[in-house]
Amino acid sequence: MKVKIFNDEVNLRDHHCQFFDNDLIPVDGPSTNLYIRTKFCNAKCKFCTFSRDASLYNEEKYIQALTEISSKVRIKKIAFSGGEPTLNFKKFKRMVEIAKKIIPNSEYSVNTDGLRLQKLYDDEIFDYFDFICLSRHHFDDMLNNEVFGFNSPSTDLLREIQNNSRRNILHFSCNLIKGYVDNKDKIYQYLEFANSLQVNSVGLVSLMPVNDYSKENFIDFNIKDLINERFNLTKEWKYKNMCKCNNYVYLPENLRNPIRVYHKNTYNPFDIQDSIVFDGENVKLGFSGKTIF
Repeated sequence: MKVKIFNDEVNLRDHHCQFFDNDLIPVDGPSTNLYIRTKFCNAKCKFCTFSRDASLYNEEKYIQALTEISSKVRIKKIAFSGGEPTLNFKKFKRMVEIAKKIIPNSEYSVNTDGLRLQKLYDDEIFDYFDFICLSRHHFDDMLNNEVFGFNSPSTDLLREIQNNSRRNILHFSCNLIKGYVDNKDKIYQYLEFANSLQVNSVGLVSLMPVNDYSKENFIDFNIKDLINERFNLTKEWKYKNMCKCNNYVYLPENLRNPIRVYHKNTYNPFDIQDSIVFDGENVKLGFSGKTIF
């Protein structure tokens, strides 16, 4: 589906992701997800290539971008990411407030390593978000910190935040990495860990082939092998030959608070250019695609 944005013909999705092996269903109008990136990161994750390459923040262009894009297409989701978006909390808060004013009815999420998680929960902009997606790559605090290269929020702090939060919107995103969460038993342990913290939404993400570390530590693992009486497949989605997602419901050992689980495997990340990214200075198609503004 072609839409003119900033005088460029942009190809947006004309079909939804394929559900199991069913026929493709056309979209009912132009829509997209908008990713807003910030510069730099406190972590040193070896699988990440987006920690230092985002542009500096240009508020005037940001407002122009949000206004133009939202006038042409329906923005289903606005996701703030980085680097680490909360590194400069004042700037991050300003960006969220501007977006919410211009595009009030989208789904809002933030992807964070937890650097300023408590501050985010204490701030008024917490109520703007539908999901807070915390990168958490192991159930053991020490091993999780080893992945990040800094002391991320501890289990005790996460428990305290969850117990005191007025809304349970915390989502865990766990990269499957050799030597960390990389087999059935560790995935079950991770899900039980999430359940112990009252986190009922977990993403298991295969590393994207963006650098040598990611390729060498990729887990060639069929998550369907996990399926049993407490781990049930509910959905399977495919998008061309670029990515595949499976959705599950996991019933913890205490049989309370079922957990929504998804597994995402992106095969060709550089070919995905039907989402729109504002990197602080420019509007791009995908994270590494053509600049249109």
